[in-house]
Amino acid sequence: DVCEIIHLGAAPPCLLEPPLLIPDVPPRCPSCQTYINPFVTFTDQRHWKCNSCFSLNEVPGNFLIDSMTGNPSNPYNRPELQHAAVEFLVPMEYQAGQLRPVTYLFVFDVSD
Repeated sequence: DVCEIIHLGAAPPCLLEPPLLIPDVPPRCPSCQTYINPFVTFTDQRHWKCNSCFSLNEVPGNFLIDSMTGNPSNPYNRPELQHAAVEFLVPMEYQAGQLRPVTYLFVFDVSD
């Protein structure tokens, strides 16, 4: 039982910590709609390369500012680039539009 494991203190930290919630609108690749994530690469301070379609994209100005202090910040310090799973509060424009069919990708590791 998961509740019993958590009570005994044997649960991994991911079950004990609340999900990371980010109030900013996340940057997305205009070509494939992939959200910026820990696997993108920055070619310079103003551009990032999508890890899905390899398009070169501009870094939004607010992405270079620390939302807590208002000071310039390294984009790699952003939570969405340091954590594989984050939750965003996004405006309706991110939720509206034509629904796309679900795509599944199965990866099998057959190495020894």
